[in-house]
Amino acid sequence: MTFGGAMEAIFLVLVGAALFSQSWQLLGLYSDNRTTGLLMLVLGVITVLAAVSASLYEPMLLSSSADRATEAMVMKVVIVSWGIYAIVAGAQYLWDFDERANGF
Repeated sequence: MTFGGAMEAIFLVLVGAALFSQSWQLLGLYSDNRTTGLLMLVLGVITVLAAVSASLYEPMLLSSSADRATEAMVMKVVIVSWGIYAIVAGAQYLWDFDERANGF
């Protein structure tokens, strides 16, 4: 059972929610760092799991290239990269570190 093109939609919603919550945290509109951290950790883990479960989600690619496997792998690498970013940022907020703790 595959959901054609559902991976990109799930990815855009989850990463958008993680970036939205992080931006509001950085602007000082959330009062608790740990709640933001937990939310971003959950969103990051769901994003990584959605990309890794290749049998469930098949990406919808916009090009008509013959090498669909390579394009699907590139899409999954991008999704996993953003998911790992959300996990790291969520762990930073969950442990109540300062923004400078990541070294960025």
